Amino acid sequence: MEKALRGEAAREALRLLEKGESRLPDPIGDLTGLRELDLSGTGIDVLPESIGRLTGLQVLELNRTEISELPEAIGNLTGLERLKLIGTEIVALPEAIGTLPGLPALHLLRTQITALP
Repeated sequence: MEKALRGEAAREALRLLEKGESRLPDPIGDLTGLRELDLSGTGIDVLPESIGRLTGLQVLELNRTEISELPEAIGNLTGLERLKLIGTEIVALPEAIGTLPGLPALHLLRTQITALP
């Protein structure tokens, strides 16, 4: 997957369909033109801190992934408008999520999250 990400800085939308991947390569943060990232239904279990470099990201979909926590770097995604965590193992959101200025859509169905920061 890492090879596929090289030379893709201008890409605006990325949807990963490979179930075998458990880690998102760190170069994901180099896709500075990325506006939508959909990892739903993949085996991804960790988001790298480099995700915080995607400041233009507007949509992040992590539905039905193995992710159990979000990195603090999620607070750097100042352009984020929609975050979908449906059916994940996440039990708490990082404090940094409360600093996102324009996050009108936060989808938390079928999670263990009981409080917002």
